[in-house]
Amino acid sequence: MTASIPDAPLGTADEDLLNRGPFALGLARLIADAPSGSTLRIGVFGGWGEGKTSVLHIMREELKKRGHLGVWLVPWVTDNSQEIAQWLTTAIATQLGIDLAEFESAKNIAKLMKNAGDIAEVDPRLKALHALLEKGLSGRLEGKIQRQGEALALRIEELLGDRKLIVFVDDVDRVRADLVPNLLLTLREGLDRPNFYYVLALDPEVVERGLSQVHEGWGTSRAFLEKIIELPRYLPTPSPETIATYIDSVANAAGSSEDRETLRALSTALPINPRKIKLILRYFATLNRMLKRFGAFELSRRTFYLVQLLRFEFPLESGELVRDSKAVNSLQYGGFLGTVGGTGAPKPHPEEQYAPTDIRQRRRFMELCEYLRQASPESWVYYDLASQANLPENEPSFSYQEVSNLVDGWEASTPAKRPKLIRGALRRKGGRLDSQKIREFWAILMKLREVHLSGVIETQVEEAVKKGMKTASEMTTIADLVGIEFGCFANGDLGPNEWVSLLQVSARWARFALFDYYEEERVAERDLVKRSFEELPSRSKADLFTFLSLRDPERNLGAAFEALLEEFKGAAALEAANRVLGLLNQEAGLEILWGEKPGSASLKAVVFSRSSPLYENADVNRSFLDIAATAGQDPLVHANFLTLFRQLAYGATTGGSYSRDECQKIVQLAPVINAIWNAAVARPLNPRVAGSLREQRAAIAPGITPEANLPLPTWWKKLEEMGFFKPD
Repeated sequence: MTASIPDAPLGTADEDLLNRGPFALGLARLIADAPSGSTLRIGVFGGWGEGKTSVLHIMREELKKRGHLGVWLVPWVTDNSQEIAQWLTTAIATQLGIDLAEFESAKNIAKLMKNAGDIAEVDPRLKALHALLEKGLSGRLEGKIQRQGEALALRIEELLGDRKLIVFVDDVDRVRADLVPNLLLTLREGLDRPNFYYVLALDPEVVERGLSQVHEGWGTSRAFLEKIIELPRYLPTPSPETIATYIDSVANAAGSSEDRETLRALSTALPINPRKIKLILRYFATLNRMLKRFGAFELSRRTFYLVQLLRFEFPLESGELVRDSKAVNSLQYGGFLGTVGGTGAPKPHPEEQYAPTDIRQRRRFMELCEYLRQASPESWVYYDLASQANLPENEPSFSYQEVSNLVDGWEASTPAKRPKLIRGALRRKGGRLDSQKIREFWAILMKLREVHLSGVIETQVEEAVKKGMKTASEMTTIADLVGIEFGCFANGDLGPNEWVSLLQVSARWARFALFDYYEEERVAERDLVKRSFEELPSRSKADLFTFLSLRDPERNLGAAFEALLEEFKGAAALEAANRVLGLLNQEAGLEILWGEKPGSASLKAVVFSRSSPLYENADVNRSFLDIAATAGQDPLVHANFLTLFRQLAYGATTGGSYSRDECQKIVQLAPVINAIWNAAVARPLNPRVAGSLREQRAAIAPGITPEANLPLPTWWKKLEEMGFFKPD
């Protein structure tokens, strides 16, 4: 579908696709068949974009065919009712070939008098002259203007003969609210002549809201409109079949067969407003280039269009909704799981809180949400609701179809050409590998491999299974090429998150090793997982310690994989411990361990665990104790061990974000807590700080650890002798 969808109103009934033609032609016949000399004010009522202007165009063309005259008036471009009357008079005179010059002499004198009055206000010498002229001429001018106006009206009636003059007034609802009453009264009173007809297109609700703000003297807004408009007619509501035909016609004029079929299926979800339909279809058309990148298996166009429809009609509300995971899950899986609780009462939908307060808008919002709820769960396998909503602005580097095509191209290529094929896809324009492309490619490759293996397991034909496993093996080889040979794990283009995705995909299938071709793939997976871990920088390995420590012990992944995970966990713990040793020499190095600061999880897991290499690994523990021994000479080391003692004392007594049990076990390790304490008090402290430390020492000794493990330094004893500490 292209973006060439016009928004111009219709010109003739032949162009009509929404059943507006019969409505417009009926009104035109009503005017044409009216008795000569009569007059009528007709209101064509409807909302924005529903086709009011098209109806007026069709009426004008039909009446023109019958020999009648039509004048088009757009009143919102004028500033007052006088300008409207002048513009309308000029338009009528032009159509009838009347020279207005002979009727404007009195008006010109009146205009001159007004200008003279304006000047007189500035120049006192002219003020008396102007007063004299005004008294002498004002009465005569008023009479002359009235006579010339009547003469013009008679000339118009004479030239019209039996023909009708129809004034089409469009967009009344766009006129300034304070001008509407005078405009309507001008049309009713000032130009109420035989064979004059007025057709006013407006949204009555908009006009009534404006009238209610002007002056209470006009009466109720509805009553005032009824005085002006003699024959109100609302646009007919198109049937669902008519809307479907209209959508199909618009899409057919500029679209692909796929778009037409999708939009046909969506006809009941689209609004019935023709202009909104065109706007939406034009918006959909702009997405065509992007959508060509996505395969039907990864992105349901119907669901995607529904998501975009919600976003298009309710940009603010939908933006808030997609940030709410509960609301998103309700829409994605609510229809599949059901929304009835155990008591039989319907559960409230989380998305309702984001619906507009206006009743009609709220109903429409919930209607679109219900369409999404009924979408197949498969619609969200590759892109969830939030991703689909933001896809136009966050177009990915790769679609699943494109990566799938690369895998097919890889399988069809010779071994020598394969690396070049993948490298070319991952390059940025400058020639270097693009980190963003690499990460997106990796995520899609892992997902595709997972979905592919799921399909292989369900396959019943042996040959098909072998073929599927071969493709899975090729994906493993591509991952090996990108992660290891291209050096993406080593240089940081791929990090802990990407390694975890590889581990999870591999672990999920670890026990499927019944046949040789399964076992071969399992071995290749474990080998890639291991070599990728070894390629990771030290800090990335340290960051993985928490993840590896939280592995589900109930899940049996097989002896080989279990042993591998234990190996990873030990290596990650060692890297995390070595990182902690480095922090002990940095300013405020251990402050990161307070609370739940970003990046602190693995470090806290290794510091506040009794089984940590800091306390169990001989080499690491020796380094830890050696650093503690330098606290007397190094103020940074001293400050960090002071922080560590406080954290352990707090954890052992209160817990907080630390494990209370683990902290108590560490405090009970005599050599460790002794070294930490001695480092914390290796340098004299401010009496206030020392007082706080004294309270923390008392909280753990002798209750958790003997006081002998926390000996008092000389400077401490002197503070006690000087009375700085309050008696216990």
